[in-house]
Amino acid sequence: MRFRLVSVASLLGCTLAFAQSFTPVRELKNLSPEALAKLHTLETLDALPVGEWRFHAGDVAHGESVSLDDSGWELVKPGSTAPKDAVWYRREIEVPKTLHGYDVSGSRIWFQFRADANGPIPEIIYFNGRRVALGDDLEPIVLFSPAKPGDKVLVAVKLLHTVDEKKFAGMNLRIEPNPEAEGVKARPNPDDIRTECITAANLLPALPKPRRDLLPKVEEAVAAIDMKALAAGDQAAFDTSLRKAQAILGTLHDALATVTIDETGNSHIDAAWLWPKTETVDVVKRTFTSALQLMNEYPDYTYTQSAAQYTEWMADKYPDLNAQIAQRVKEGRWEIVGGMWVEPDLNIPDGESLVRQLLVGQRYWQKVYGVTARIGWNPDSFGYNWQLPQIYKRSGLDYFVTQKMHWNDTNQLPFRLFWWESPDGSKVLTYFPTDYVHHDVNPTRISADFAESAARNPGTTEMMDLYGVGDHGGGPTRAMLDQGDHWVAEGKKADIAVPTMQYHTAQHYFDDVEKKLNPDSPTWDYDRIAKGYVAPAAGSDGSMGLPTWKSELYFEYHRGVYTTQAKHKNGNRRSEVATLDAEKLASMAWLQGRAYPADELTESWKKITFNQFHDLAAGSGIWICFRRGSIRG
Repeated sequence: MRFRLVSVASLLGCTLAFAQSFTPVRELKNLSPEALAKLHTLETLDALPVGEWRFHAGDVAHGESVSLDDSGWELVKPGSTAPKDAVWYRREIEVPKTLHGYDVSGSRIWFQFRADANGPIPEIIYFNGRRVALGDDLEPIVLFSPAKPGDKVLVAVKLLHTVDEKKFAGMNLRIEPNPEAEGVKARPNPDDIRTECITAANLLPALPKPRRDLLPKVEEAVAAIDMKALAAGDQAAFDTSLRKAQAILGTLHDALATVTIDETGNSHIDAAWLWPKTETVDVVKRTFTSALQLMNEYPDYTYTQSAAQYTEWMADKYPDLNAQIAQRVKEGRWEIVGGMWVEPDLNIPDGESLVRQLLVGQRYWQKVYGVTARIGWNPDSFGYNWQLPQIYKRSGLDYFVTQKMHWNDTNQLPFRLFWWESPDGSKVLTYFPTDYVHHDVNPTRISADFAESAARNPGTTEMMDLYGVGDHGGGPTRAMLDQGDHWVAEGKKADIAVPTMQYHTAQHYFDDVEKKLNPDSPTWDYDRIAKGYVAPAAGSDGSMGLPTWKSELYFEYHRGVYTTQAKHKNGNRRSEVATLDAEKLASMAWLQGRAYPADELTESWKKITFNQFHDLAAGSGIWICFRRGSIRG
């Protein structure tokens, strides 16, 4: 669950900020105002302007027709809202001769419509009256290739009925300079230069041995870009200046390449939240099918997935699909994490239930794939009890991943990578990624995330970055993987100013981190951190020092979940106690020669543990989840 208690205003602001560009800019202000202003100008060459759209509330016959008179339709801009019923958007898009002086001739222009209704919206897209795409979470579509000034396309978009009010976030019209143009020398991509400048400015001060002394090189590269040539429409001179800037940036490659980014594809799937369990089965099928198909197309792509319940659905309902997953698990490209039946709430269930989450989940994966999880994976629960490291360690898990604690509204934990220790002394190596649904694999964002990590964990040279559409499934898309492939390949070149980027599993990240840990790192308890945290320094051999956290991970945001859906919470506790009593009585009967009802008890635990999914046990799902259709048993 992603946007549970966020205000509409803040949600819309976040959506709009993302919607304006395929490659969102994040910088830490390590460059001069003049350099940042020039880089912003380069950003305006990345996409055609959005503009207004003709809008019709309610359905209309053949709203895509080129002969339809839409002159009476309302004009709307990004940021507007629309009703729950089906609606139409229309506008004509024309290729300009130049964009702020930049020649777009011969480029490929991609189209992507952006709208949200507390989740993806089913949409149908038409170009000049011809349907070109249907579905939700649609990827960019080629609108012009090669683009010719004066070319026009009438775009019509139908958004289908939604449960919540729709929010129109705009469109993306990304420009890709003359891609794969046969016999034509490829022009430098202004957006790539901009990305490298921001990435270098973010990373250089964040290296284990900070290199602020190299920031003037970034300034020099930006200064080399001839904006007067751009304003005058002198494309040849502008392209020459971009190549000069690239050559200067290339001198930073060796320093930046010491940072390694593990790109880990995943998809968060809520077992029930704004939809019932019955819908989630189809969500899992589509997500897993997409992941398998993309593995055929992108040989380096790896996928990470939790929740044994989802595996059981696929094994029972779609055995051929599950056989393909089993093969990818065997190859090491499909990673099993979490160890649990679902991703449960980790405060409301009792300890025995959490043990059963792991017992039933690990046993099932061992049976189906011959593997068990080593990484605890629960990025969306509303807090984490202090006994969890003990339960994990005794269930064969050595690591834990969550991003939820970043949402704390008062006290942020002062680190991203640390040992989490239970009262009995059991420890798991714990990591906080910045999010689990990043929709891009872009060095500008990634470098800013790395700089934040390095500030909290000095000596950091690696970061695991999670990407992929989530909550309602989806996972990585071709657009994300195309972007990832581009920067993975660019990072291998000796003259490109980006970190070393690679596709890898979460386990690979933890394996590499453990090799670099300082065994003498100090222990910090909650009271001392409350007074002020000083990050442990790296060892003399360059090894990292990590703090140890000895307390629960208290989540300060969704506090109201403990008072909602009281009947469900009561049913959870009664079911836990009754099933544990049944186990005890069955054990005593077994001692007297009676058969132990293992299968029946396992099925009972599957129902109980499913209903402990974090949006069910916490009571944050829609009403149908608690009335019919979603809950098992």
